[in-house]
Amino acid sequence: MATLTDLVGSLRESLTWQEQALCAQGDASLWFPPPSGAREAAAAVTVCCRCPVVDECLTYAMECEDLDRFHYGIWGGLTPRQRERLARARVTAVAS
Repeated sequence: MATLTDLVGSLRESLTWQEQALCAQGDASLWFPPPSGAREAAAAVTVCCRCPVVDECLTYAMECEDLDRFHYGIWGGLTPRQRERLARARVTAVAS
């Protein structure tokens, strides 16, 4: 049986990628542009493209998409609309 210490250690290991994320080193508002902020979103995506943990970020966002807070902002280099399309494409692929 896993102990609380084991569970906390496992959670800590799974979130270490966030410490390496380029977005953690800058202004958080860049990753939460207004709905009409295409230029701001493009700036955030540009940073994401250089990020060493962009894949981990996108995976995390897609796994947490049910939570309201993940319906906003740039995660894994994708806007909310792009993540929604990706989620729908995955469902369609699984159903096929």
